[in-house]
Amino acid sequence: MLEIYCSGSSFEIGLEHGTNAKPQIQSTIAFYTDLFLRKCNLTWQAACNEADKFTPHIHERYPHLENEMQGIAKGAGLGYNEILALNVRSELFFGAALDGCTSLSWKTGKASFVAQNWDWMKEQKENLVLLKIDQVGQPSIQMLTEAGMIGKIGLNSAGLGLCVNAIRCAGSDPTRTPIHIMWRVVLGCTSISSALEAIDATGCASACNMLIADPSGSIGVEVTHQTILKLEPDSEGRIFHSNHMLEKHPGTEMLWVEDSLSRVARIRELATQISGDVTKESIQALLCDEDNYPCSINRAQTGESDTASVFSISMNLTTVEARVLLGRPSDPEKIFLLRPKQKHRV
Repeated sequence: MLEIYCSGSSFEIGLEHGTNAKPQIQSTIAFYTDLFLRKCNLTWQAACNEADKFTPHIHERYPHLENEMQGIAKGAGLGYNEILALNVRSELFFGAALDGCTSLSWKTGKASFVAQNWDWMKEQKENLVLLKIDQVGQPSIQMLTEAGMIGKIGLNSAGLGLCVNAIRCAGSDPTRTPIHIMWRVVLGCTSISSALEAIDATGCASACNMLIADPSGSIGVEVTHQTILKLEPDSEGRIFHSNHMLEKHPGTEMLWVEDSLSRVARIRELATQISGDVTKESIQALLCDEDNYPCSINRAQTGESDTASVFSISMNLTTVEARVLLGRPSDPEKIFLLRPKQKHRV
């Protein structure tokens, strides 16, 4: 997996990303060109045209992130609308997206954890990047994302971590914030409370669950293009999620992922069996479970399953560090350690 260190202005951060990940960004565009056509009957040019509907909102609310995406486009030798289309790809699927994951957070007496598997088509694994971003006046961010996209899963130097779950839900709203953009906004926050304020300020343009944690604990935030609902931890300080809504979201049409119910039930069951201290390693072990294979928590892209667990991440927000296993967590290809408090020095 490509590691990219970015610093400077928003445009300079994007330029570094686009220049270093040019082949991966082009490959990501090829991947989504094929996927949009197969799943949505949408050509890449049509996707770029649709993405432009989100330009006014991003320009008004997040000019710094617009500048970053312009920097990516410049570095990769592409049009801005192509990078924008990647960053609003969830909204362009119109509820047809298949990516998923299983996630959990857990606040113990000693630490605050959040973790997940990210499940997607294994062909996209080669286009993952580990972005390490140092920003003036903002927390440093270390996150896993797809090349060309400015937000996804990770943590920052303020001790805030983010895991995400895709939710299939019909509809999107270009006057609200696209979810990949919102994920980056959340990763720029310094606490759960400031992240909630950012989400409430604009809402989200499509559906997902965000599992947000800091040293004080965690909260789940389920959103659609019409609603925002919060999930509080259980009596043991835990939240479990997969790819369906745990709360009822009136006025929205949910499109179920059948194995989502079994995965969230299974990870809750496994968590109750942990004895002794809870650690990043014991939490990550939960994500190796293969009950109901291949549609298991540790997913494989075979048979009835269209996706695999492409990477696994467990974060300790008390110590502000994370461990990433690239590939299925039961047989990782490589391990990465994230420590955003330790700024990169060339």
